[in-house]
Amino acid sequence: MAQVEERVSELEQLFKDLLFSQNRAMTSINQLSTEMIEFKNEMREFEKNIAKDTKQFKESSLQDTKELKKKMNKKWGDLANKMGTVVEDLILPNFHIMLKEYLNLPEPDDVMIRRRKKIKSKNIKKEFDLIAVYYDKNLIFLNETKSTAKRQYVEEFTEVY
Repeated sequence: MAQVEERVSELEQLFKDLLFSQNRAMTSINQLSTEMIEFKNEMREFEKNIAKDTKQFKESSLQDTKELKKKMNKKWGDLANKMGTVVEDLILPNFHIMLKEYLNLPEPDDVMIRRRKKIKSKNIKKEFDLIAVYYDKNLIFLNETKSTAKRQYVEEFTEVY
């Protein structure tokens, strides 16, 4: 009987150890479950922040692109305006010098830039970049300024007149 009691005591101890281990395992599982829930919540918050940051980045990038496009359009406009004043900036200040050096003429009596002219008899409308007039000599110099020189431009210009 003593042997039975001893074995029952051992079984009780083993059962207590098993319950203790099971309680520790359940506590660990509960703790792990709580940590997993917290981790999932943190990940959801992280994903929201990433989505928000991505959206802000795209909007900022889009805004930066719009700003850059606006600045570039302004620069292109400035350049186009500058190219439009090539006659005033380059040709006009030197035109009378060319007339003097190559044709031995004094400064013209009248100089006009970007002048539109209609020739009714030929039904032609033409814009000249520069016109220089010598009233007393009955001379008129017409200038058509192009960014590239082509024979076709000269031919078209002379065909009109």
